[in-house]
This record gives sequence, structure tokens and C-alpha cells, in this order.
Amino acid sequence: MHYRYIIFDVDDTLIDYQKAERNVFARILADYALPMDDALFDELLDISWDEWARSGLRDLCDPAVLDDYHPRYRRYLRDFFARFAKRLELPFDGEEGRARFLSYFAREREPMAGAVTVCQTLSRRCRLAAATNGLIETQQVRIEPLMRYLDRLFISEALGYIKPDPRFFQKMLGLLGAKASDCLMVGDSLHTDIKGARACGMDSCWLNPAGRPSKEGLAPTYTITRLQELLTL
Repeated sequence: MHYRYIIFDVDDTLIDYQKAERNVFARILADYALPMDDALFDELLDISWDEWARSGLRDLCDPAVLDDYHPRYRRYLRDFFARFAKRLELPFDGEEGRARFLSYFAREREPMAGAVTVCQTLSRRCRLAAATNGLIETQQVRIEPLMRYLDRLFISEALGYIKPDPRFFQKMLGLLGAKASDCLMVGDSLHTDIKGARACGMDSCWLNPAGRPSKEGLAPTYTITRLQELLTL
């Protein structure tokens, strides 16, 4: 297996999104001297998932969502934080809550376990890049701890397309000056990372720490449970 490029997803592949989300919620609550506990966090996640579904963001195969993802994402954040504030009787509206979330979230940059070692080691063997669905204002800052090892960072808001849209991958390959066969896509999402890579003929590696079964038609080329397993591949 000889790849010119290894392309990593960012959230929950290189950078710990789940920890970041909890830390941001806790920080917003701390602004009002309120504590965070597991029960409250789970309740806020339920509200978040409900708003995510209401926004249509669960269906990333819908052409309307593919073409309108970033405005929808901003509206989702606004509507979620409006409910967040109402549930906890906090004195801010959805717009202010979204702005505060994005500001705090950009500062949450803790790498996933093994990410620094893996990137440092693999950067000596081939070229590395990162590809993420998200906003420029957060993702460009959050990846900074690992940028010394990466040649390129591809953010969906900047490219104009999101994973798994084939146009995202085609534009990324064009900017890399690479063929699909030159690249390996590594990510934790079957629907965005693995499906998108398969659609453009790129090999893929699914980071699957929970040992979930793959879905029909979405089988990755490789599956790992820890990032460090990339080094043995």
C-alpha cells in the first residue's frame, strides 16, 4: 500500500469533537455560575439532535442540503441555542448563543489519542492533508496543533461543497494535483468520509473505535479501532 497522500477527517478523527462540545456547553453554563452534569448534558444533546433533524442536516444526500449546508448549519446553531437558553432560563437569544458557541468552540483543539504521533510518523513517509465539513472560523483554528504535519487543509465552507458530495473530493484532488488512487481517506463517518471516498474511487480507512458494523454499500477498504493502527497498515 503506497499512497502519496493520506487525508484525514478532523472531528473525532484528529481532534476530539465530543469532548469539545461538552466543554463548550459547560463553559457557557459557567458564565452564569451553573454546573454541568451528565444528565443535563444528555438532555442538551437530545435537543441538539432534534434541531439537527429539523434543519434537515441528517440527510447529507439531499441535493438541497448539499447546496445549502452552511446556512442551514448556522440556522441550526441559532435555533438550538434559543432552546438551550430557554431550557435553562438564560438571558441570551439564539444569535448570541451561536456566536458564543463558535467563539468557545474554536478554542477546543485537543487532539484525539495518538493523533500527534501518527501524524508526526506518517508525515515522514507521505504527504498529509485534512478534510472537514465545517466553518472556516472554527476549523482553521482547531486544527492548528497538527498543521505542522499537514500540507493542506480543506474546509467545506471554503471549497463550496461538503463531504460526501463528489464535488468536494474532486475539487480536493484537483488542488492536490493527485489521482484518487494516490490517496487514502481516513475518517470516523461512514456517510461522509467513507461514502464520499468510495464515490470518487479513493481507498478509505474507517476509524471505528466502537466496533460498529459497516452498512451495505459503504464497506471501507480498511477498518481500524485506533489511529495508531494506521502505522501498521
